[in-house]
Amino acid sequence: MDSADELYKRARQDWTQLVDLGTYGDDDDKPYVATGDLEAALRVDADHVPSLRMLALLLMQMGAMEEAREFADRLLSLRPDDAGARESVRLLRQGDLDAMRDWLVGVWHGGEY
Repeated sequence: MDSADELYKRARQDWTQLVDLGTYGDDDDKPYVATGDLEAALRVDADHVPSLRMLALLLMQMGAMEEAREFADRLLSLRPDDAGARESVRLLRQGDLDAMRDWLVGVWHGGEY
Protein backbone atom coordinates (compact mmCIF):
# COMPACT_ATOMS: atom_id res chain seq x y z
CA MET A 1 0.00 0.00 0.00
CA ASP A 2 1.26 3.49 -0.87
CA SER A 3 1.94 5.94 1.93
CA ALA A 4 -0.03 9.19 2.21
CA ASP A 5 3.08 11.09 1.10
CA GLU A 6 3.48 8.92 -2.01
CA LEU A 7 -0.17 9.33 -2.96
CA TYR A 8 0.04 13.09 -2.41
CA LYS A 9 3.15 13.36 -4.59
CA ARG A 10 1.45 11.41 -7.38
CA ALA A 11 -1.64 13.65 -7.18
CA ARG A 12 0.51 16.78 -7.24
CA GLN A 13 2.44 15.48 -10.25
CA ASP A 14 -0.76 14.55 -12.12
CA TRP A 15 -2.33 17.93 -11.47
CA THR A 16 0.84 19.83 -12.39
CA GLN A 17 0.99 17.96 -15.71
CA LEU A 18 -2.63 18.85 -16.47
CA VAL A 19 -2.01 22.52 -15.71
CA ASP A 20 1.33 22.63 -17.58
CA LEU A 21 -0.15 20.93 -20.62
CA GLY A 22 -3.08 23.32 -20.58
CA THR A 23 -5.51 20.42 -20.66
CA TYR A 24 -7.41 21.29 -17.49
CA GLY A 25 -10.94 22.10 -18.53
CA ASP A 26 -10.88 19.98 -21.71
CA ASP A 27 -12.29 16.94 -19.94
CA ASP A 28 -14.39 17.12 -16.78
CA ASP A 29 -12.93 13.82 -15.52
CA LYS A 30 -9.30 14.95 -15.50
CA PRO A 31 -9.32 16.71 -12.12
CA TYR A 32 -10.64 13.53 -10.55
CA VAL A 33 -7.34 11.78 -11.32
CA ALA A 34 -5.66 13.96 -8.70
CA THR A 35 -8.56 14.00 -6.25
CA GLY A 36 -8.71 10.20 -6.24
CA ASP A 37 -5.11 9.94 -5.05
CA LEU A 38 -5.69 12.64 -2.45
CA GLU A 39 -8.75 10.87 -1.09
CA ALA A 40 -6.71 7.64 -0.95
CA ALA A 41 -3.97 9.49 0.96
CA LEU A 42 -6.57 10.67 3.48
CA ARG A 43 -7.82 7.11 3.93
CA VAL A 44 -4.24 6.18 4.88
CA ASP A 45 -3.78 9.25 7.10
CA ALA A 46 -6.92 11.30 7.79
CA ASP A 47 -4.82 14.23 9.04
CA HIS A 48 -2.35 14.38 6.14
CA VAL A 49 -2.00 18.15 5.87
CA PRO A 50 -0.62 18.40 2.31
CA SER A 51 -3.49 16.25 0.98
CA LEU A 52 -6.12 18.22 2.89
CA ARG A 53 -4.66 21.45 1.54
CA MET A 54 -4.45 20.31 -2.07
CA LEU A 55 -7.86 18.66 -2.04
CA ALA A 56 -9.48 21.83 -0.69
CA LEU A 57 -7.79 23.83 -3.45
CA LEU A 58 -8.76 21.40 -6.22
CA LEU A 59 -12.36 21.27 -5.06
CA MET A 60 -12.47 25.06 -4.97
CA GLN A 61 -11.09 25.13 -8.52
CA MET A 62 -13.71 22.59 -9.61
CA GLY A 63 -16.52 24.61 -8.03
CA ALA A 64 -17.36 22.05 -5.33
CA MET A 65 -17.49 24.69 -2.63
CA GLU A 66 -19.24 22.73 0.15
CA GLU A 67 -16.78 19.85 -0.16
CA ALA A 68 -13.87 22.28 -0.36
CA ARG A 69 -15.06 23.98 2.82
CA GLU A 70 -15.14 20.65 4.67
CA PHE A 71 -11.50 19.96 3.83
CA ALA A 72 -10.40 23.55 4.45
CA ASP A 73 -12.15 23.48 7.84
CA ARG A 74 -10.39 20.21 8.71
CA LEU A 75 -7.08 21.73 7.69
CA LEU A 76 -7.77 24.83 9.74
CA SER A 77 -8.62 22.73 12.80
CA LEU A 78 -5.24 20.98 12.47
CA ARG A 79 -3.29 24.13 11.61
CA PRO A 80 -5.11 27.14 13.10
CA ASP A 81 -2.13 29.41 12.36
CA ASP A 82 -1.98 28.42 8.66
CA ALA A 83 -2.59 31.65 6.70
CA GLY A 84 -3.53 29.77 3.52
CA ALA A 85 -6.12 27.67 5.33
CA ARG A 86 -7.61 30.77 6.93
CA GLU A 87 -7.75 32.55 3.55
CA SER A 88 -9.39 29.60 1.80
CA VAL A 89 -12.04 29.32 4.52
CA ARG A 90 -12.64 33.08 4.38
CA LEU A 91 -13.09 33.02 0.59
CA LEU A 92 -15.35 29.98 0.74
CA ARG A 93 -17.57 31.63 3.34
CA GLN A 94 -17.59 34.89 1.39
CA GLY A 95 -18.58 33.10 -1.82
CA ASP A 96 -16.73 35.58 -4.06
CA LEU A 97 -15.83 33.35 -7.00
CA ASP A 98 -13.72 36.01 -8.75
CA ALA A 99 -11.61 36.65 -5.64
CA MET A 100 -11.31 32.91 -5.08
CA ARG A 101 -10.20 32.34 -8.67
CA ASP A 102 -7.59 35.12 -8.42
CA TRP A 103 -6.26 33.67 -5.18
CA LEU A 104 -6.12 30.16 -6.64
CA VAL A 105 -4.20 31.37 -9.69
CA GLY A 106 -1.63 32.89 -7.35
CA VAL A 107 -1.40 29.67 -5.36
CA TRP A 108 -1.00 27.46 -8.43
CA HIS A 109 1.68 29.72 -9.85
CA GLY A 110 3.98 29.58 -6.87
CA GLY A 111 2.15 31.67 -4.33
CA GLU A 112 2.10 30.86 -0.65
CA TYR A 113 -0.26 28.25 0.72
